[in-house]
Amino acid sequence: MFGLKFILQTYNMSNSDLANKLEINRANISMWIKNNDIPPVRVTELKKVFPNIPSELFSKDLKASEKILVQEIYFTETDEVEVVEYPAWDDEGYEYTKTQVVSQHEGVIGHLRGEYDRQILLESYESLIFDEGGDFQLNEKLLKRFLNILQDSRDSEQFLLLKMMFYFLQPYNKDFGFGSDPDLSPTVKNAKMYKEFGELLEKYGFINQF
Repeated sequence: MFGLKFILQTYNMSNSDLANKLEINRANISMWIKNNDIPPVRVTELKKVFPNIPSELFSKDLKASEKILVQEIYFTETDEVEVVEYPAWDDEGYEYTKTQVVSQHEGVIGHLRGEYDRQILLESYESLIFDEGGDFQLNEKLLKRFLNILQDSRDSEQFLLLKMMFYFLQPYNKDFGFGSDPDLSPTVKNAKMYKEFGELLEKYGFINQF
C-alpha cells in the first residue's frame, strides 16, 4: 500500500483533514495517492504534520515491516500515561507508598515492536533468497534441503550437525541463532562431536585456534 494512504488510515485522518492542515486542495492529496507520487516540497510539509514518520515512507509502497513501524509510531505518539500510587510494605512491616507509571498503549507497542523485529528478519532472508524480480538468487535445491532439515525434529542428527556447523561459522562473540552455545552443558556425545569437528575444521584451515 502507498505510504501516505496507509499513514492516513493509521492516523484516522481523511484526505480532507490533511488538505486542511497543508492548506491545499483535497484533490491534490487524492492525486498523490492515485499516482503514487508526492512532490518533494510536499514531503517536507508532510513531515511537519507527521514529524516522527521517516520521510521516505510517505511516497513508496510500504513493506510489512514499514507498516508496523508506522503503527508503532502512531500508538507511541497517542499514548497516555498516568502515575498510579499503591501501598507496599518494607522488610520490617512498615507501610509506604510506591508509584508506577502506567502506559495505555504499552501492550500494543510491545507487541508491535516484537512483530517489527520478526518481520525485519523475514524480509532480510527474503532479500537474500530472491532478487527484485522474484527469482532465486541462491541455489534453490540447496535451500529446499536446508528447509527440510529445519522442519525436522530439533533432536534429529541432521539438525544437530547443522547447529554444529553454524556454531563454527559464526564469530564467537555473536548471537547463535540455532540454539545455545554447545559449550554450555553439552551431552558427552555432543561435546566430543564439537571438539572433533572443530579440530577437523582447524586442520584444513577453515577456522583458527580451536
